[in-house]
Amino acid sequence: SAHVYITNNKIQVLTGSCVKNKLQVVNFYEEPLEEGCILNGIIMNNYSLQNTLTQMWQKNNLPTKDVTLVVNGSSITVKPLKIPQVNPKKDIEGVQNMLVDYSVVNPKNQDGSCSILAVLSTKEFVTSYISLFKEAKIELDVIDLVQNCLIKMMKRLKSLQNKTYAVFILDKNMLMQCLFSNDNFVMTRRSRILADPADEGFEREVGQNINSIIQFNKSE
Repeated sequence: SAHVYITNNKIQVLTGSCVKNKLQVVNFYEEPLEEGCILNGIIMNNYSLQNTLTQMWQKNNLPTKDVTLVVNGSSITVKPLKIPQVNPKKDIEGVQNMLVDYSVVNPKNQDGSCSILAVLSTKEFVTSYISLFKEAKIELDVIDLVQNCLIKMMKRLKSLQNKTYAVFILDKNMLMQCLFSNDNFVMTRRSRILADPADEGFEREVGQNINSIIQFNKSE
């Protein structure tokens, strides 16, 4: 199977499998995007993006079925919640022009509750990606969220079990911050970094965000 992640300046594709709870990476591919193609997850130049996507698939003979797309962007609101244990609904619910979905992080906590990752996005945001891949003749099996993928990956890293830590992902000038505490996903937020990575102010801005996460964790 193939997993696709479209950032603000490139397309990344990972092929592999998960057999008997073991991850096996077969190949990794990457193609740069034209400047301004994507802005915080929103498709700004569909023609250029589709061309790059199609050429990438043809050049590397990538699978056109069972493809997972991982999305990220300012059009998505993510919040970890604890809810009473209920029978999960598989259907995505709609609220006016919005889509609401969730993934189960921990089906049964010690207090009897269920931990979920709740997601809210616009229908236009989701359908723009569905249309993009449909026009490129690539069948999407799943649309996942970058934070959800991060949670699943961190659960596999035994060195981080029962620890408190933060994960920062810099995508061009957008910094995604995720806080984990005792194996629990606590919060996520996005910040715009104004300074260029080559500027002196870059380290200061990133440092301020790290300090902000530390202070938030102390206050909790």
